[in-house]
Amino acid sequence: MDDCATPREKAIDLMKHRDEGEFYNQGEICEVLQDCVEEIHRWESGQYARQSDVNRINQIDQLANFIMAEVDGEPSENEGAVECAIRIMKEQKHTIDFLKERRKIGQKNNREKIFFNKR
Repeated sequence: MDDCATPREKAIDLMKHRDEGEFYNQGEICEVLQDCVEEIHRWESGQYARQSDVNRINQIDQLANFIMAEVDGEPSENEGAVECAIRIMKEQKHTIDFLKERRKIGQKNNREKIFFNKR
């Protein structure tokens, strides 16, 4: 077993080899389980944060900074950056849908004018 592997990788390796008909001795299995338990305790104690959590927090911070710097009048409500972004996008979609509908009505009216003027 690779000593540099994470406890999770070691456990997966054990399972894979077990499925292939290989077996480890009880001492090796206990060592991997102990490593897994220690790893779980480190996560639960917050000893180190998951990189995905750090990335997510950084992205939310970037979103909040963008909204405050680039969107006039925002934040206008007491809400987080994600909720604010969702609200802004919904408002923009509503405006776009409204304008598309108005354009359709305008095109229809223009066709009717052309049709009636040809007669």
